[in-house]
Amino acid sequence: MTEQEEQELHRVEINFFRLREFVLLQQETILDLRKELRAREVELQECRHKLELAERQIGVFRDASALGQVWSGEVIDRLDEMIQEVTCCIEQLEAE
Repeated sequence: MTEQEEQELHRVEINFFRLREFVLLQQETILDLRKELRAREVELQECRHKLELAERQIGVFRDASALGQVWSGEVIDRLDEMIQEVTCCIEQLEAE
């Protein structure tokens, strides 16, 4: 093997190891992103659950109001705020 061939082989080996290191870093990044995605999915699921609970609570208050019970506007307003907060949270998580 000539000196030029040895130098070329050496360059190829160096490039191979650099590429291998790059691929390993990319795999690590992908794993980190998957973990983050799973965490976001759990957070999104929790927000959806909170939204369902708030919607049910408002339904209970409205049903009771329809039956003649009077609830303060503050209670209804607060429940509506809760739904808005959770809805915004869900929209933000879905956008990310």
